[in-house]
Amino acid sequence: MGVNDLYNANSYVEYINKLAKNYKGDIYYLSVNPVEESKAANNGYSIKNSDIEKFNSTLKSGLKNVTYLDSYNYLKNNGFSTTDGIHYDKKTYQKIYSYINFNVK
Repeated sequence: MGVNDLYNANSYVEYINKLAKNYKGDIYYLSVNPVEESKAANNGYSIKNSDIEKFNSTLKSGLKNVTYLDSYNYLKNNGFSTTDGIHYDKKTYQKIYSYINFNVK
């Protein structure tokens, strides 16, 4: 899931919960991450962080037996860079990798 999938949050909650119910291992869900809105708009994308936040909130509150990893706020608090507003640069991908590595046990 990513910024292209923001408009079906309840369907994703239902689907992921169904998977979690039938799977015996640990399941992690990584939030959809922020965009640089002005840079995205300059490159023809109309994605808003407020839409991402709403999507993430729906999933976070609706997921059961799933560990929610809030990389969205991690990046907002620690900084991130993109090449075009939505695709991250190498340094940001490394931050995401480190965040996941630290939080998945």
